[in-house]
Amino acid sequence: MPRSVTAPRSEVRIIWALFAVLAYFPLFIDLDVLPLRMWDESRLAVSAYEMLKNHQYLVPYFDGAPDMWSTKPPLLIWIQALLFKVLGPGELALRLPSAICAFVTGAMLVHVGIHWLKKPWWGLIAALILYTSQGYVSMHVARSGDYDSMLVMFMTLALLCVYRYEQTRSKRAVVVMFIAITLAILTKSIQGLLILPGCAVYLLITGALLDFLKERRTWFGLVGTVMVVGGYYLGRETLNPGYMEAVWNNDLGGRYGTVMEGHEGEWDYFIRQFLVTNFTNWYLLVPCGIALGLAYKDIAIRRWTMLLTCAGASYLIVISTAGTKCQWYDAPLYPILASLCALPLHLVFEWLRTTRPFNLMVRGDVVPFTALFLAFAMPYASVVHHYYKVKDSPWEFEYYESAHFLQDAMKGRRELKADVFCYDDYNGPLLFYAHVLTDQGHPIRSVSKYDLVPGMRAMASQPEVKEFIEARYEQQVIETDGNVVIFQIAGPKHAQP
Repeated sequence: MPRSVTAPRSEVRIIWALFAVLAYFPLFIDLDVLPLRMWDESRLAVSAYEMLKNHQYLVPYFDGAPDMWSTKPPLLIWIQALLFKVLGPGELALRLPSAICAFVTGAMLVHVGIHWLKKPWWGLIAALILYTSQGYVSMHVARSGDYDSMLVMFMTLALLCVYRYEQTRSKRAVVVMFIAITLAILTKSIQGLLILPGCAVYLLITGALLDFLKERRTWFGLVGTVMVVGGYYLGRETLNPGYMEAVWNNDLGGRYGTVMEGHEGEWDYFIRQFLVTNFTNWYLLVPCGIALGLAYKDIAIRRWTMLLTCAGASYLIVISTAGTKCQWYDAPLYPILASLCALPLHLVFEWLRTTRPFNLMVRGDVVPFTALFLAFAMPYASVVHHYYKVKDSPWEFEYYESAHFLQDAMKGRRELKADVFCYDDYNGPLLFYAHVLTDQGHPIRSVSKYDLVPGMRAMASQPEVKEFIEARYEQQVIETDGNVVIFQIAGPKHAQP
């Protein structure tokens, strides 16, 4: 099929307006409803809040000490700390960067469709597939205060720059690519580089690799990336001795070569995720998109498909062969998969618009746009329904019940009668809410269940903690809300004679 001409401005405006409206609901609606999630999100929240207070911008802290567990560079934490200052500390300021990055990622696909591929509705279709992918619009990527949405945005931008360079030999694309790679590394360390092997294969296949290596800006960009990234790592090692060893153990060799924190899986772990949960609406279109794209008459579409296939396959191979397999490691694949799946849908849409097979019965563009609506109606309604007035899953509610309790207190929805909380094991959300509540004038802190003293008002929600307090201390229950109990501690129980 011949390449389409540039769309009329009125049509382009309609596409952008539809994109803005349709992107809002999956990404931004009720973004601040759920309390902080237990692991990375709450850890980043604590680090951003402590950075705002201690002004230690190169070394993120957690609970008053340099964080040697989450060893990623602090680009996202810097942005979250800034938003805490501007919007106030809370879930919205923490998660807003990820939602905005997801919006920008979709907007880049729309831009590619309109201006590069000259197929404006393809970009909107690709963005809608992305926003109806369960693995992308989730509480660890697009709607979370985690690293992954920002990482995906920068990796996607680098991918687009590679395509732009191969098509036009744009020097600007080379500069922007290295900026995107640098920012991706500063977001989530080495994971920002995992898209590059596939890009190199693409440039080799298309004959552009030699030109790329001869380009002066390639070497300037490489040196600039090494200087910026290396400068950060060396600077932090100077201020925080032992940091580089922790990076190696956590982000590099340790995470790739061994299973960490129980995140294990077979070689097909991520493929099964696509089929069963994360890409169930669209996965059948992936092989169709690759086959149709590589057979397309328009060389721009063929090359675009080739880049997506090379980059996606190489990235999937790397994460599938790693020892540690966290379920969100596949996040950078979703814009790639969405772009491939958009090709067959757009081909059908374009065919219905140009051939008008039902023209005798229905006039105008009713049929193609009705078909597009029907393709997305159920997946889009499902994701919006899931996040409108979002609630914890039944198995999560008890786990997060104490976080809900302190979240309500932070937002002024309840009076806080406790001044300490007891929780066995790690609980980042409670630590964050305790920091904020203390600064709001309602001091509360973490205390071991073994260290309660007379006069303390102790909050607990875990059954074993509550049983321990009841068995060990003279106490009185002053408030109960579900599984959350606040005890007024009178003193230790004395052994019976």
